[in-house]
Amino acid sequence: MSQHIDGTEVGARAAGRSLEDTPARPVRGAYKCLHPWTTGQAARTSTLWLIVLTFGFSDYVFLGTLSHQVTYLTGEAGVSASAAAGALALMVAFMAVGKAGGGWLADRVEPRKTLGLMSLMLAAGLLVLLLWHVTFALYVYVVLLGVGFGASMSQTSATLANYYGRTNLAGIMGLAHGTAVLLGALSTTLTGVIRDAAGSYVPAFVVMLVLAVVGAACAFSAPIPQWKPSAQRKPVADG
Repeated sequence: MSQHIDGTEVGARAAGRSLEDTPARPVRGAYKCLHPWTTGQAARTSTLWLIVLTFGFSDYVFLGTLSHQVTYLTGEAGVSASAAAGALALMVAFMAVGKAGGGWLADRVEPRKTLGLMSLMLAAGLLVLLLWHVTFALYVYVVLLGVGFGASMSQTSATLANYYGRTNLAGIMGLAHGTAVLLGALSTTLTGVIRDAAGSYVPAFVVMLVLAVVGAACAFSAPIPQWKPSAQRKPVADG
């Protein structure tokens, strides 16, 4: 039908304007940027690195607990091996629920706000894990951690797309996720090191809880990046 998708270079040219001149617009309450940020331009904003820290700390919490939770539950927490194994399986299922719910929220609520909320859910899950060693509390922990981390994964992608547009999203996501995964990868080893040094998993989980709260603060404080065409373009020499 000779129509073009809004928010793309082809669509903008068809409408007789530059994509850079197309204003960002809110959709269902969530900010949507249509400007073509490059990876380098995005990397020079504080927002990107605040989001990276939030997701990196979420990775740290989730990968650390996933790797060590069975040992902790069957040892220090006194939970049966079957209940601990069942919790691990349920957590994966609730991750899927979190991803679907997080994606739905991203179009309706500013994603950096829900990303912060998901980090607080991770902190709440760890608090439950540390304070209550009963079967019911175990499943509360599983729901909070599974849904919180699953939703944070979709929220991070949505936040980057909403703030930096879709033109160079693959490169921006690669930079952000790649850096965040490095933070998460430290968790499995550091959690074990802290446990061996302290003789208990409690200090390691307290570190995770603090990082989850810090991650939430990073998300809530991340400003919407402001597009400045004059600052993004290189000056052209006279003559």
